[in-house]
Amino acid sequence: MQDIGINFYIFEVRGDDGKASTTWTSLDGNELNVVLEKLNLKAVLNDMHDKSLSTLDVLNKTSLARLCRERDLPTSGKKETLKSHLKDWMKKNGVSSLFPAASNVPDPNSNDSQTCLKVDKLVDLWKDFHTLMLALRANPEDDTYMSPQTFHHHARNWGMNFRCVTFDEVNFNLNNSQGFRALCKGNQC
Repeated sequence: MQDIGINFYIFEVRGDDGKASTTWTSLDGNELNVVLEKLNLKAVLNDMHDKSLSTLDVLNKTSLARLCRERDLPTSGKKETLKSHLKDWMKKNGVSSLFPAASNVPDPNSNDSQTCLKVDKLVDLWKDFHTLMLALRANPEDDTYMSPQTFHHHARNWGMNFRCVTFDEVNFNLNNSQGFRALCKGNQC
């Protein structure tokens, strides 16, 4: 960040309760614009693989309880307890996924690595965001200007793409929404 002229720091602070937390410098619009234009994410990030990534890890407690109820498992307790019940059930029944339609869902009992962040897609995502930022600042005669309808369309697509790139809802969508799946596939998530 310093190489591109941005002062950005990550630091630890202690609250009134004495607990430590991590915080960082906030960037204003101009600084964010510089970061989006100049920062080479590939220089600081690699594709990330997570052997522990499981379908269950991304579900909320209500969804976990529903899945437990559908399998006649206990539905009370903390989120970790419900996940444990479901993982035990999957292991006992030789099931690698609670969502058979999702072919990309990793087996929580497998040692295989699952890519959970693709830097190229992340870079493209933020380039598209930068384009939207420029459009917001543009005058009608500027090359970067977008009509309200065009901006709305691009911003909506960016939001959907953000959901695909940062949280793989294609594989983890409990509602099995064909519309959203088709949209994500169209964005090559």
